[in-house]
Amino acid sequence: MKKAFIFYTVLLLTGNIYAQIKFTSVEDAVNFGISNSDSLNELKLFALTNMKMAKLSFESFLPQFETSWNEYDNIQKYSADTRTKQISFSVEQKLFDNGKSRLKYTNDKYNALISYYEMLDKFNEFRLNVLEKYYSYILQCRLIELKKALLENTEKELAVIEYKYNEGLELKSSYLEYILSCKELQKDLDDSIHEKNIILSDLKSLLNISLDAELIIEDKNENINFIQKPYAEKTEDFIALILKNNIELKKQFSSIEYISKQTKILNQFYLPSVSLKAGVSFSGIAYPLTQPDYSVNLIFSFSDIPFLPSFFSNGYRISQKKLSGLQNSTSTALNMQPGYFTSRKLSKISLAQAKTSCNEAIRNLKQSVKNLIDKHDSSLKYIQLIKEAIEIREEKILISEYQVNAGLMRTSDYLKEKLELSKSRQNLVKEEISILLLQKKLEFLTEAK
Repeated sequence: MKKAFIFYTVLLLTGNIYAQIKFTSVEDAVNFGISNSDSLNELKLFALTNMKMAKLSFESFLPQFETSWNEYDNIQKYSADTRTKQISFSVEQKLFDNGKSRLKYTNDKYNALISYYEMLDKFNEFRLNVLEKYYSYILQCRLIELKKALLENTEKELAVIEYKYNEGLELKSSYLEYILSCKELQKDLDDSIHEKNIILSDLKSLLNISLDAELIIEDKNENINFIQKPYAEKTEDFIALILKNNIELKKQFSSIEYISKQTKILNQFYLPSVSLKAGVSFSGIAYPLTQPDYSVNLIFSFSDIPFLPSFFSNGYRISQKKLSGLQNSTSTALNMQPGYFTSRKLSKISLAQAKTSCNEAIRNLKQSVKNLIDKHDSSLKYIQLIKEAIEIREEKILISEYQVNAGLMRTSDYLKEKLELSKSRQNLVKEEISILLLQKKLEFLTEAK
């Protein structure tokens, strides 16, 4: 049902028709925004395709095939011309390379997985932005309700104060103070309405909704449903989950692992890369060529040896089902590397820096999690204090109303108490929205990826 709603809504929007969109929960808004975001969907498609590409990038493990065709015409002045034709096929399979190919393949797959995690982070960032805008809108709506009720009640009492003032039963200062309070409350209400409209426009822009479309958000009590338990006892559990799922830490761990394995391979420079090459060739002076010639070569490459990279090859040639030749070859080059030892030192320093940076990131992340949990538990206590204060102020208001009617209390003092009660109720709504967003943020941070 929701999918159909989203489909028809998007259809209306893309058709430039003024549509009406209605959200009954924040989940509806998030799902709509994700399905209606071209950039997020393209990012997801790219990440999934990149992962598939990384899994298929095992070409370094596969044999390499080669074919060639040659034709020679040897023209001689005082003898008959000779012609030689040759077609050859060969296959080369790498047998050992000290783990270089496996390291590259594993690292490519891990990098693709990290890109996928980063895509999920973009989605979570988008969800958090929608959550903040959505609940900011709900907050303004609830504040507007409280401010409207306060203004209406104050205006009614102003009419009573005005009557008493005209009858000489009320001081002019109290009457003027009520008038000023009404104007201030009206200004405060107008500001909240203006803020609500700005947030609504921002939410439309975030969800890729036309500004001309009508967006309706139902404010239900179940929207403000937060866990009313402190998190202090679960601090270590939160830290463990967040450290496990943090994308930046995963990237740093991957980098350290890759550099460590790469350093290990460089230290084992004396180990060769070994490959086996087999081929068959057909030669003759005319087609079809009927003289097969088989060859097998075992190749050792010591390309990682500093300054003197070397190559060795041992080959066998078989012709007409008989061993017709042996071939042993070696080559060594003098490779000038004046910065070799410095580069090795830099590699060690880079590895040490990566580990230090990772440890600092872990410490900072732990501290930020503790701060979030402290803020969460403090907000819970503050909410309880506000609720208790509201109950006390409501009881005091009833007593003050009796005192005002009995002439035992100034109306201006009674008005101040009502304003303080309204302020406490507004603070309660703000704290409830704030703690809900905080819990959502912790939920996203601990979410398994």
